[in-house]
Amino acid sequence: MMFGRIYRRLKRGYVTTVGTPLARGRARSLGARVVGALPTPPEPVPAEHAMRLNLAEGVKHPSVKLDGAFGDNSVLTIDRRIPARMKIHIRVSAPTPPTNVRLQIGHVKTGRISIAVAGSNVDMQIGHTNRLIAQIGVGQNSLVRVGDRTTSSGIEISCMDGIVRIGSDCQSGGGSMVMGAAHHGIVALRKGRARIVRQKPEVHVGDHVWLGFRSYVGGRARIGSGCIVAACSSVVSPMPPDCLIAGNPAAIRRRNVGWSRDAKSIDEHSQHYFKSVVWQSS
Repeated sequence: MMFGRIYRRLKRGYVTTVGTPLARGRARSLGARVVGALPTPPEPVPAEHAMRLNLAEGVKHPSVKLDGAFGDNSVLTIDRRIPARMKIHIRVSAPTPPTNVRLQIGHVKTGRISIAVAGSNVDMQIGHTNRLIAQIGVGQNSLVRVGDRTTSSGIEISCMDGIVRIGSDCQSGGGSMVMGAAHHGIVALRKGRARIVRQKPEVHVGDHVWLGFRSYVGGRARIGSGCIVAACSSVVSPMPPDCLIAGNPAAIRRRNVGWSRDAKSIDEHSQHYFKSVVWQSS
């Protein structure tokens, strides 16, 4: 019964509060309660460090390379503290200059970000982090959010006519993909008629989630905070928090489990997450 309520609340956009099965000994068998609506994160670039660049006029910045032409209301906001070794490549892959494009990139200390813009009405934000290697494709009517302290050694994000939200303090292995786009139509064949099925991809990954090597997240997946997604797994449906998820399609293999960036101890941010989770007994 409890997990049925968790699934229903995940579908409505709720996430976990925080908790610590690792730090507090025996975890409750029912897991963490999903209690609050996802808060609106702060702007990824603090006002005192923000540099606004008009994409329609071109960009002159040592970290940014721009290929292609943008239309009106297209702005890149980056953190002035981004070092020159951090590489950001933005290219236009649309047949006409896209308009109403809003890109924000926080203080990313190292890595490379490649952004392909294939349509208008794009809103993308990336928070501050130590290292991020990402390939991002955004089409028309896209909303992409990547939270603070989220790192990756090679993630691909695709979004078109949809939403992709990745929380804070996440980690992804190389070759992982988060798909919030329907690049091809699904046709329903019923009673001698062919009908296109309308799709609105909306993918949510909670805070402190580990996406393993070559894992896939798509469809209407909502991964609860604290989860571990095993290598080569495919997640396309809601998953409760603090679980080990594996398989294709992915299924829960273990509950009440977490992870740390340090193999021998619990790192600072993981400690913060574990201490904040509220565990409930039946």
